Amino acid sequence: KRLADAIASAMNGIEIIWDNSKPQGDRVRVMDTTRAERYGIRPQISLEDGIRETLFWYRDNRDLADGLYSAFSDEIYA
Repeated sequence: KRLADAIASAMNGIEIIWDNSKPQGDRVRVMDTTRAERYGIRPQISLEDGIRETLFWYRDNRDLADGLYSAFSDEIYA
């Protein structure tokens, strides 16, 4: 929910309508970074700032984002 809310907020307040009639599965879902932190990995920016920066990058670099990327060759195929 936090991720969806961060994306909606970064996109100028798009409203999310949650369907509360559907089963939710896990009673509580919490993002836990304990394991990553044991390896010295810690977030440097907030989730909200990261979402906002990512959305702005895609908006400003649409031509790059639309290309196909090959992780094996580091090339972008348009």
